[in-house]
Amino acid sequence: MSKKGKAVVSPTEKVASTEVLRRCYRLLPSGEWMEIKFSKLKVGDVFRLTESGGSRVESPGAPWVSIADSDAYVNEDGVGVIKCHAPRGL
Repeated sequence: MSKKGKAVVSPTEKVASTEVLRRCYRLLPSGEWMEIKFSKLKVGDVFRLTESGGSRVESPGAPWVSIADSDAYVNEDGVGVIKCHAPRGL
């Protein structure tokens, strides 16, 4: 954890929860976004995160909409993290 209490992650990771509650949405085959628990994200899921107020969660090098390269997990600091990449064409 950094001194400000925010998780420090690599550019290809997104943080699910630090000091604020965040919401997670998975893209359904129908093209609709469905809110799910972050812990339910699996490899290959297309997802996005928002702050509780609706603003975008973006990490350096990790885009607004991402594809999961790992299942979501909790790191040694107790923070939910997922490895991800940008979809092509975005």
